[in-house]
Amino acid sequence: MLIIQNGYECDYEMKLFYKLYFDMNEDIYVYSNFEYKDKVINVYTEIIYNGDTYFDDFYYDFDTENQKAQFIKKIFTASCTKSFCHAAEKIKHINLPWGVMCGIRPAKIVRELMEEGHSDSEVVEILKKIYEVSDEKIDLAYKVAKNEKILLDEIGENSVSIYIGIPFCPTRCLYCSFVSTDIRVSGKYMDPFVDKLLLEIDKTAEVIDKMGAYVENIYIGGGTPTTLEPHHLKAIFDRLKANFDFSKLFLFFYRMLAFFYFPLAFLQNPNIMILFSKALFRR
Repeated sequence: MLIIQNGYECDYEMKLFYKLYFDMNEDIYVYSNFEYKDKVINVYTEIIYNGDTYFDDFYYDFDTENQKAQFIKKIFTASCTKSFCHAAEKIKHINLPWGVMCGIRPAKIVRELMEEGHSDSEVVEILKKIYEVSDEKIDLAYKVAKNEKILLDEIGENSVSIYIGIPFCPTRCLYCSFVSTDIRVSGKYMDPFVDKLLLEIDKTAEVIDKMGAYVENIYIGGGTPTTLEPHHLKAIFDRLKANFDFSKLFLFFYRMLAFFYFPLAFLQNPNIMILFSKALFRR
């Protein structure tokens, strides 16, 4: 596999979509040439696959004047990945209802476009013409984005949210891109990890206090938090309660994916459920 990009580079996104169509070990050559001239984006993509050449020549009218750098980057990146997918589609058909959107929060792009001042019709045009999102997914993304905005508007002015990542899982899922490891390999590091995490909670509390802020939301995810032993979880909960005013919490969320996919974690450690019942959940 060889991907060469000329004129504009978006290596991470190109590899994401490459892996949808091809194996990383396949002997495939991809060449992408990006040009922006006279308010027109042109991306020429060429794929050499099994000795044959497949190409796409994509054009899009786009005026960068008075546009934010972040928005320009999104459009340039989507143009490159879209041209690649058009060429790759001539080799293999892959259903892409979200088009060339990438990431785990597609509604975030919609919300950011709205916040940047784009009208509803402009956002829909971008989603259709650039990202090629299906009508069904556009409707879904809009609903989520508008609900997100309602919640974000309720956030306190001096509030902060804390995310605690537990980088351990019972097994490693092939699709997962999060920082996590199989406990059969990394379980020996749980004790020192929790020890350092407790120190980090203390230091984080000091920083937040100096800022004059308060904690409004705490999210414990991963990974699979329930891979920790009950005494680990108790130590974390106790340290959080000692450092932060739980009476001001709007949300205390503990990722319980393990309950659905790994119920043995609860059967083998019933004390985990007792800890949950004692923890303060506001919503």
